[in-house]
Amino acid sequence: MKINLKEFSQDIQVIKYCQKVLADNSETKALSRKLNRVLRFMEEVEADLEMAGESIPELDMPRLEAIAERDKAMRFMNNEDDI
Repeated sequence: MKINLKEFSQDIQVIKYCQKVLADNSETKALSRKLNRVLRFMEEVEADLEMAGESIPELDMPRLEAIAERDKAMRFMNNEDDI
């Protein structure tokens, strides 16, 4: 199985946003806490991918190229850079 690091990072950002929205509502606050555990796991997987961890499936492109593409996408998503 291959993982696209850029898409994986974008998914993490979407989950962070959803978690924030859920945390603001008292009825869904418990769900937000559960989502936080999933988020921590995904961030751990992302870090392992960056470090070329052997326990994780390979990236869909060379590691350094995947990290550069992910970083560029994250800067764009966070309005730090114009692509």
